[in-house]
Parts: sequence; C-alpha cells; structure tokens
Amino acid sequence: MKRTLRTLLWALPSLALADPSGVVTNTDVRSMMDVLDVTAPTRHNYFALTGTVHAIYASDADPASPPSFVLDDGELLVSVFNATRPAVGLRPGDRIAASGVFGLQKHDYGNEPYAVAQEIRVLGAGAEVPPAPRSLQDLSDIRDNLRRIRTTGTVIDWRTSEEDPDYLSLTLKDGPTTMPVLVPSQDADAASRLLESRVSVVGRFNWALPSVRRYARPLIVSRLEDIEPLAPPPPLEDTPALERKIYLTPKDVLTLGRRRIEGEIVAVWQKRNLLVQDDDGRIVRVRLSHHDRTAPRSGLRATICGYPETDQFNIILGTATIAACAPGSSAPQEPVRLASLDAVVGRNPSGSLTFTPSYYGKLVTLAGTVRSLPSLGNAEGRIGLDCDGHPVQLDASACPEAAEGLELGCRIEATGVCLLETNDYDAQTDMPHISGLTLVLRGTSDVAVLARPPWLTPGRFLVILSALTGALALVLVWNASLRVLVERRGRELARKEVEATHAKLKAIERTRLATELHDSVVQNLTGAAMEIRAAEAALPAEDEGAVPHLDIALKTINSSRAELRNCIWDLRSQALELSDAEEAVRITLRPHLGEARLQLRFDVPRRMIPDSAFHNILCIVRELVVNAVRHGRATTLAVEGALEGGRLRFSVADDGRGFDPAARPGMEQGHFGLEGVMERVKSLDGTARIESAPGKGARVDVDIPLPEEN
Repeated sequence: MKRTLRTLLWALPSLALADPSGVVTNTDVRSMMDVLDVTAPTRHNYFALTGTVHAIYASDADPASPPSFVLDDGELLVSVFNATRPAVGLRPGDRIAASGVFGLQKHDYGNEPYAVAQEIRVLGAGAEVPPAPRSLQDLSDIRDNLRRIRTTGTVIDWRTSEEDPDYLSLTLKDGPTTMPVLVPSQDADAASRLLESRVSVVGRFNWALPSVRRYARPLIVSRLEDIEPLAPPPPLEDTPALERKIYLTPKDVLTLGRRRIEGEIVAVWQKRNLLVQDDDGRIVRVRLSHHDRTAPRSGLRATICGYPETDQFNIILGTATIAACAPGSSAPQEPVRLASLDAVVGRNPSGSLTFTPSYYGKLVTLAGTVRSLPSLGNAEGRIGLDCDGHPVQLDASACPEAAEGLELGCRIEATGVCLLETNDYDAQTDMPHISGLTLVLRGTSDVAVLARPPWLTPGRFLVILSALTGALALVLVWNASLRVLVERRGRELARKEVEATHAKLKAIERTRLATELHDSVVQNLTGAAMEIRAAEAALPAEDEGAVPHLDIALKTINSSRAELRNCIWDLRSQALELSDAEEAVRITLRPHLGEARLQLRFDVPRRMIPDSAFHNILCIVRELVVNAVRHGRATTLAVEGALEGGRLRFSVADDGRGFDPAARPGMEQGHFGLEGVMERVKSLDGTARIESAPGKGARVDVDIPLPEEN
C-alpha cells in the first residue's frame, strides 16, 4: 500500500529506475501538454521545463537518495526524479528550471510517463503553494492530477482499505459525486465520529490508482488531521423522508441526498441487505453501510437513513444505517400460494425475463424440486429450486439451518419474500435486465419437505454402477491372477513330480547296479584275494622274491574291493538327490567317522554344482576323511566349503598324526587313496594343495571351477 500511495502521490513510481540509455530523439518537451503526444514506450525525449515545486517526497527505501518532487509548469503537474549530482536542494514554492529525460514506461495496464531531472537551476524562492479549492464534481480532469486541493462533502461511510490494513478509506459525497479519501490511520473511532458530518478535506488529488485495479477511479490522499468537520450530522427528524417520485434518471436519484424510511423489515439476506415495507405498503430495498454492526431480523420495525440509488427497477437506499429499531406490531403477512410462476415471471417476445411488480416484497409459497444445495458449492448459501421449469433461488443466508436435511431431488414447499434480481450495470446497454427470482427465507419453518427423492436417484445409480463396474474389474483381474497362479503352480507341481519320478527311477537303477556289482564283481575280487593268500602259503621258503609282488597284488585287490564297496554305497545312497549340499556331505561321511568328531560348514547351493561334479566332490571329501581316521588316527575333523567368484573352494583338516607330503607312499607301495583324490581333482580341472607334517595333523585345500551355465 505504501508503494501504491507513493505512486498515487507521484503518479510516477519508477522514476528512479528509468533507464535513460534508450533511443533519444531530437524532440524537446517544453511543456507538460507535450506529454500527451508521447505515445511510444521505451523511447526517451529530452525535456526542459520551468515551473514551481509543489511538493517534495523522500524515498522510503533509501532516505539518503535525492528526493523526488512535483513540478507545476502552469498546465500540468508531473513528478520528477532528482538525479542531479551533487543533489540540488529544493523547497516547496521554489521556481526552477529543470532538464533531463522524459518517456513512457511500459506496463501491463498501459504506458506510464516518467521524468528524470539531470540538471536543475533554482530561479528563485517562493511561498508554499496553498491548496486549490475544488468541488468533487470538478475533480475529474488530468489537469488536477497530483494537485494539493481543498474540497468539501459529507462522510457517508468508511472501511479499512482492501490493499493495506494500515489505511482507512472514507467515502466523501457531494451531490451525485462520491470519492474515496485514503488516510494513513487505524483509528476507527475517529472515522466513526466523522460519519454524516459535513467536512473540509485537504489532500492530494490522484487522477487514477495504478495498482491491482488497472482502470480505477480518482481518489484523494489525506490525513485525519487535515479533515476538518464543518457541520455535525443532521438530527434524525431533520432528515427528509424518502419521497415517491417517478421518471427520475439515475443521476437525479443520486442527487436526492440523505433520506429516511420507517417501516417493518420483511426480509434480511447476506447480512447487509434488507427489504423494508413502509406504512403505505411501499417496498424499499436497503443496503447497509460497511460500518453498520446492527444485526437486523425480519419482523422488526426500524428507522433507516441512507442515500438513494437505483437499479432502474426500484429505489435502493444505499450506504444506510439503522437509526432506531423496535419490535413490530403489525399482523403477520399471509403468504400468497402460487400454483405456477407464470403469473410472476415470464418472457417477452425478445426472450428477456419479465416480472410482475406487484409481487416484489410479497410473501409467497411455491413448490419445487431441489437442484442445488449450499453444501455442494452453491454460492452465498442459496438453494436452487426448479419450479416446473422456472429456476428459483432460495436465499438461506439468514437461516442456514433451513437447508439441513435437504437432498438433491427433494420435493419441497418454500415460503419466502419475493425478490427481483437484476444484472450488474452495463454502460453499453440501455438498461439492466432481470436475471432471476429469489425467495428470501426467514426461518426453518419456511421449508417443508413434501417428498423425499427415490432411493435410486441418478446420482446413486451412477455410484452403484461405478461400484459394480469396479467390482467386476476386480473379479476379472483376480480370476486372471488366479489363472496365472494355478498355471504356475501346476507347472511347478508337474516339474516336481517329474523330478521325483526321475529320482525314483534313478534310485531303482542304482540299486539294481549295486546288487549286480556286489553279487558278481565283489565276489570275484574276494575269490582272487583268497587265491593270492593260498599262493603265498604254497610258495617254497627259498622262493622269497615272489612274495612282495603277491603282497602288492593283494593290496591292489583289497583297495579295489574297498573302492567298489564305496561305489555300491554311493549307488544305494540318496545323497545326490538332496537339495542341501551340506546335508549330503554329512550323510556321506557319517558311516566313516567312527568316534571322530566332525565340524562341517559347507555353504554351497546344491543347484550350482552338476551331479557328476558333486559325486566326485563327495568321493574326494570321503577319501580324505577315511584316510584321516584310518591312517592318521584323527579325533576331530573340519570340513568347510564355499563359493568364491564362480569357483568352489573346500578343505578337509584333521588333528591326526600327520605325514610328510614329499615322502608319502604311492601306488608302488599299494596306497591309492591320495593318488585317487589327485586324479579326481585333475578330472574336474581343479587344483589341490596338501599341508601336513608328522605329529601336526593334515590339511588339504581343493579349488574347482564351476560351469558358467550353473
């Protein structure tokens, strides 16, 4: 607001920000009337003016900057930014010669002039310019813009400024002309004391208000101390009664001045609007002033003073105040029951609405169907009613509880005061048109429900249809998801069934092979071993060279028998069918541990190892454990395995007697265990490392690559 008022006082708020670097023409502005000929924005003209300093204003943003001033060249007043360096000191009343740059600053609301003085010469000192006497009717010319004036009028209303709550806006009226007066004050009591007083106002006239309103009315900026009461408010009895006159123009109505009406309040809506019926039966619409805090209600008898205006259908007592109020004594009005609105509203041949004046302000009863409710966003607390094709608004602002319990589609009977609604004033038309009919409700008893809407209303039908559609969509989605789930589970069960059958067939086949091997090959090897022992016993004592060879052959046969028994056990074992690799290793080693304690951690997913490779791994681990228990007399064994970067690394460690890996016995001595381990590791493209020493146990680390597809 302060920035806006600075604009009001200067009329050129962006002078200090003007950019004089634009195109400068050779046309000098020698008088302010030449301003009217400057039409091109962002173009700058030189000016050279001689005039009188009317006022000086310091900058709120930068008090140290040179102040702006208002210059009068005898034709117009203009605000000029003082850009001289060093700044030339000025006082109100000084006669000066100023030159600089003048142009138009482009804005959304138009082109705003600005002037920047780059050189100032003081020609002489003078007295401060006194306020010029003006009437409100004369303050409509740009020649008085920014001029300090003195005017008179009656303060008929006041309110807090819409743009800045630190300012009050007083409404000054003189004849048919009203004009706002802005004062920097929050003293509501002082403003109230000025109401209806004839006052003298000294202030600065502003031709327009460049703010959020792009095309605004003139106003005066003043101070409370510059507003002097000339006459107190007239007594109530001296206020003329509102006369009955016809054939008055809107301007004639505005010149009537303050008038009074006495009668009964028959309707109240939107807090500030009343219908009053005087003793002669005349209906007058009243619009209370902003400062009136009275809470009128229907049925009271009141004396109201205000200023007449018109909507070209009826007289309106605007900016009114309630001077006196007392309970009414007249008998309640009987409502006129209307079977149809055809007698009240209609349409002329051009299609415009027509209204029967005798129903204005009358209490009527009519029936209709509810089409809109305040709770559904209807503005101003109104109920929309359809009366056999005629739209009617029920104003429930004075009794909002009257709309409680109503539903769309209700058939109701409403009783209210008949009110004519007109369109807003349009200067391009001959007169305003009727926009509709409104009934002002007085209380909850004015609405009676005749019939509730059927349960299955169109709205509910749409809700039910939407719900059913949504439920059907959910069922379809659910069925589709179940079908996918059933198919997936079916495939999984079929796969498991095939795997189980395959495993069962493999077990049967392995059992058959194990039985045949045991009944044939093992028996043959046992017979061969017995024959070798018999041959050793039958050799002559002097033939000792053949005995070592027979011992090696016997050990070889016994080793083959042991290996064959392990193969038979593997064929009968279910370790390869287990999905847990650690459990498969545990089952494989359990028959060979004896009293030794096993520490096992084999964190390897079984699915990552092919069956052939896993069989070799189980054989390697078993052979290492058997050697540790049988030959190393180990009491504790540790087996560990893990996957590292696509390779399987496992180890077998024991606390047995240990041995020298470099001097370990081989196949020549009839020992095939470690040699068989090395052959199996080599067949898997792996490596094995043996760490052992006599008396310190042994440890074997194996590293085997796994196929990429696993």
